[in-house]
Amino acid sequence: MNLIVDRIEGKIAVCEQEDMKMINIPLADLPDDIHEGSILKIIDGAYIIDTAAEAERMEKLRALKNSIFNE
Repeated sequence: MNLIVDRIEGKIAVCEQEDMKMINIPLADLPDDIHEGSILKIIDGAYIIDTAAEAERMEKLRALKNSIFNE
C-alpha cells in the first residue's frame, strides 16, 4: 500500500491512502526527510519514502498543468 503525505500538522503527517481515505501518522514513525507530497511505502512495518514514485507523480502533475495552461 502506498500513502501520499497530504500535509503536516504539528507532529502528525496527514496521509492519503490508495482508497482516498485520510489517516494520521505520527512524524516520529516516519523518515526524517518526509515532506508534503512524499510517497510512502510500508515495508516490513516500516515507512519508506519512494523517491521514484514521487518523481513520476511530479512529472505527471507537471504534464497535466502544461496541458491545461498550454505551456
